[in-house]
Amino acid sequence: MQLKQPKSIRRQLTIATSSLLVAAPLQSIAVENSVDQMDDITVEISRLYYSEDDRVTVNKTQALITNELSEDNRIKVNVTYDTMSGSSPNGRIYTGGGDGSGTVAVTTASGFSFNAANNASSASKNTWLTPFSDNRIAANMEWETSLTNFSKAVLGGGASFENDYESYSTGGKLLWDLNQRRTTLTAGIGYNSDTVKPEAGVPEGLGELWCGTTAIDLDWLSSCADQDQIFYKPANKTVVDYFFGITQVWNRNTLFQLNYSQGDESGYLTDPYKQVSVIDPEFGNQELAVLYEKRPDSRLTQSLYFKAINVSSENITSYISYRYFWDDWDIQAHTVDAKIRINLGTKSYIQPHVRASYQSAASFSSSYISVDDAEFVNEPQYISADHRLSEQGTVTAGIKYGRKLGKVGKFGARVEQMRQKYNDGVLPDMKAWIVNLLLSMRF
Repeated sequence: MQLKQPKSIRRQLTIATSSLLVAAPLQSIAVENSVDQMDDITVEISRLYYSEDDRVTVNKTQALITNELSEDNRIKVNVTYDTMSGSSPNGRIYTGGGDGSGTVAVTTASGFSFNAANNASSASKNTWLTPFSDNRIAANMEWETSLTNFSKAVLGGGASFENDYESYSTGGKLLWDLNQRRTTLTAGIGYNSDTVKPEAGVPEGLGELWCGTTAIDLDWLSSCADQDQIFYKPANKTVVDYFFGITQVWNRNTLFQLNYSQGDESGYLTDPYKQVSVIDPEFGNQELAVLYEKRPDSRLTQSLYFKAINVSSENITSYISYRYFWDDWDIQAHTVDAKIRINLGTKSYIQPHVRASYQSAASFSSSYISVDDAEFVNEPQYISADHRLSEQGTVTAGIKYGRKLGKVGKFGARVEQMRQKYNDGVLPDMKAWIVNLLLSMRF
C-alpha cells in the first residue's frame, strides 16, 4: 500500500491492467488453478495510459513472462516500469481570504521543492494541488508447483523502488481441488515491508508547514508561529495479508467464487505529503495555518468478495462481482463490477464494462480545521483531509476488444472513463481516461 495519491492510483491500475484476453470455456475458468497446456514460454507486454483532467498522468509498461518448466511446474516473472506526473490534491482547502502574499516551501515526492502561496487567494488559485514527478520500477517472481494430483502451492516475492518509497514482499498460497475438481479451496498469506523516505524526512503529525501572522483562537496552536517543523529519518511500515477462498462450479454454465481477506498494517501509515488547513469562517475562510496530517499507526482491513460467471450461450459470457470492504478506521466500501463478453466469431470479442463503488469517510477525516468548531477546541488525536479517506462515489464505464493472432498470439485494447465525486463538496469532481493495450505471444 502506497501513501500519496499517485500510489493509490497505482494500486487501482494494478487491477486495471489484468489480462485483456480471457478466452476459455467455463470448465477451464473453474479450474484456473490448474496448469494450462504446455506452451514453453509466453510473453505478455501491456501498456497503460491513465490521465485525470488537470491532475495526474500515468504511463505504465508491464512485461509478464511465463515459463512452463514441466506439467507440474510453472514460473512467472513480472517486470513493471511506470512514470507519473502532474498535480495531486494535498488536503489544503480552497479559500478566499487574505492578500495572497508570502510563500510556503514544500518538498514533494519528486525530491524537489517549490513555493506555494500562503493562501488560496493567490493568482494561481491552486494551493490545493502539489506538483510532482515520480517513477517506479518493480519486479516479482512466482513459482507454482503441484504437491499432489489435487493440490498445489504458489510461492512468490518481489520488490518495488521509487524516488521516496521502497517495498519488499513475499507470500504464498495453497490450493486444494475437491468434489471431482468442481470445488477449489484456497488459503494464502502475504508480507510487505515498506520504507517511506521523503527527501526532507518524515514530518511530525500535526506539525506546522506554515503559520500566518493572524492570531489563532485555538489554545493548542497559540504558539504556532514560534514552533519549528520537526523532521525525522525514513519511516517503516509492515503489512500482513491473509486470504481464504472457495471456487465452485455450479453447473456446466455457471461458476461462483467467494473470498475473504484481512490485512494487518502497522508502523508509519500517515502520508508525509498530505496537509490540513486551519481556517477562520468569520473572515471568509481565511487560511490561518497549514499543518501536516496525522493518522493512527495501525489498521485492520477486511473484505468479502463474491463473483459469478455465467455462459448463457456460445457467444455470450457474463461476469458480475461484489466487494464489501471495512476497516477499524470506520471506512466502509461497496463495489459492484459487471461485464459481458460477446464473441464476434471464433477469433475476436468485445466486452462492455461498468464498475460502481461507494466509500464512507474515515472517523478522523475532515476537510479542514475551523477555529469556530467546538470539535477542535482540543488538539485532535488524528486528522486527515486526504480525499482518499473521505466519503466518495466512483463510476467507471468502458469497452474492451480482443482478438486472437493466429495460434500463438493475442491482442487486446481497452478504453474506459472514470468519474469520481467527493461528497464533502470541497474538492471538484474528478474525471479520468484509461487506455490499455496488450500483446501476448507463445514461443
